[in-house]
Amino acid sequence: MAALFFLLVTFLAGAYADNAVDDQGAARRSLKVPKDCFTPGKDYIGFDVQAWRDTSSVDHCQSKCQALPECAVFNYRDNEKQCWLKSAAALATASVDDSGALTGPKTCFPDCYEEGVTYDSRIVLRVLDVLTTEACQHLCAKRSDCKAFTFVPEQTQCKLHASEFPKSEQTGGALAISGPEKCPGVMDEAESAVEGSEGASVTRPILWLCPPPLPEVPGVLIPLSGSPQGGITQFQLTTTKESFIKPGDSEAGTLRALADNRKLYIGSAINTAHMNNGQYTSILAEQYNMAVAEWECKHTAIAPNANTINWNLCDRIADFCQDNGMGFRYHALAWYFSLPGWFKGLNPNDKRNALTSFTERVIDHYVDRVLWWDVANEAMDDNQPDGGQTPRYRSDGALYPAIPDWVSHTFHVASRALSAKNKPFKLYYNDYGVASMDGWSRGKSNAMYNMVRGLQRDGVIDGVGFQLHINTYYDLVDGVRKNIQRYGELGLEVQFTELDVGCGEWRAPTGEMVGGDRWVPCADWGDAQASRQASVYSALMAVCLDEPNCTAYVMWGFTDRHTWLTNSRPLLYDENYNKKPAWWALRDMLRDYGV
Repeated sequence: MAALFFLLVTFLAGAYADNAVDDQGAARRSLKVPKDCFTPGKDYIGFDVQAWRDTSSVDHCQSKCQALPECAVFNYRDNEKQCWLKSAAALATASVDDSGALTGPKTCFPDCYEEGVTYDSRIVLRVLDVLTTEACQHLCAKRSDCKAFTFVPEQTQCKLHASEFPKSEQTGGALAISGPEKCPGVMDEAESAVEGSEGASVTRPILWLCPPPLPEVPGVLIPLSGSPQGGITQFQLTTTKESFIKPGDSEAGTLRALADNRKLYIGSAINTAHMNNGQYTSILAEQYNMAVAEWECKHTAIAPNANTINWNLCDRIADFCQDNGMGFRYHALAWYFSLPGWFKGLNPNDKRNALTSFTERVIDHYVDRVLWWDVANEAMDDNQPDGGQTPRYRSDGALYPAIPDWVSHTFHVASRALSAKNKPFKLYYNDYGVASMDGWSRGKSNAMYNMVRGLQRDGVIDGVGFQLHINTYYDLVDGVRKNIQRYGELGLEVQFTELDVGCGEWRAPTGEMVGGDRWVPCADWGDAQASRQASVYSALMAVCLDEPNCTAYVMWGFTDRHTWLTNSRPLLYDENYNKKPAWWALRDMLRDYGV
């Protein structure tokens, strides 16, 4: 049981990689391009905007043209492996004969594609290491659930969408090219046999096929700034409960066994200070198939000094999960509240470099033991004056505004580092006060959604975490459901990541109950409060079971003996490790709901 979860993850990684090769191989075999898309023996003189050497194929050359907004046409010389990218001005001049050259346009179906446009509909698949717009479109045409695509040539990234709508104009970032699953009048191999004018079957000619995968260095830029693009193929893991991997064995009747049957991860935070207690660890292993460290994996715990790395505490929890067949969530790569003192004293540029280095080192150390990564934690300001339409970031000084794009930067660093490892991974943004689209959390919830949409367009996020530190009077469950659904429309997972239901109130400094940041315990714990607590836990579980993209239900601990909300009894077990009504309510919901 100890290593079963990780063997399954490794197996899935291989399976997804195999599927990627198969899908792209099919694209290479069957993609049709107009006969006159590439013209051999012709060249354009002058109007060069970039030149590359050591470019392995004409398809790599076209890929580079598609990545450059100023490029309209290219010349490729196979014997020299050189690629010349030219502006639209070249098309106003006559081409010259050159037996060693091959000329082609930026795209073979220019009337079908839109530059600078992205689709905001649900992503059904994301593929890296795709060379051209045409190859990306073909991958879409092969899938019944894909209706449109967005290709980012600079990143060799192809995103397949469930719909052409909604779509939006780009406001920055690498150029995107988007289009429908098929261009009018363009046929796949299966459709290529047509009736000729005299009834004879004819086949449209194949002039161009997709090339092999990109080598590590597909080209060297000759005179201008830029960098060659490389990468590995990575299929996005399914963003529904169908991606569930049973981590290990479970005992019948436990929350863990019942959640396994529902293809749901149910988890708890762990604190190493309590791991010498056998009752504490045995309940964790028996009842939960996922765990997260409370603080042991945060920046200040791992790198307390500039030249010191201490993996011991985080390793202890990661090893416990591995030994007990539990999934391990990493929390968190970047959080304003967990930065060591030495980091806070750096200048902005050194902070950016230190954040990059820490992210890469952590990923290198834990890549074999972690599938879910909280990349950025609690970046949103609690006060969103325009209802969240223009997200306002928390200004703590250490991360923001010192590194204005610290969230995006960390996601991009993590995505690149993990992609290079060729292992399955899911990148998350995590925050509190954002779970419901209704009530006091509406503004911050919308701000987070709008920020996440930008990360989703960049293809660097797989899901979001709702912390859900709430109380026994929480009544915004319908808003939680709607919020999960709108993230599902983006193709993103949702996980409840730090759930506890305390007896008390979150108050603002004025004493008003407005979703403030000061917790005040209740003074009347009894059967009525325990019943209300059970109802809140149960209602949230029902929502998560209903929504296919809600994949985990993780609580911030499991016993009232060890909780950050002192004197508030927020968890499933009491101070003596006895099961409370909330435990039984979750048991019943997992066992009976919808049956």
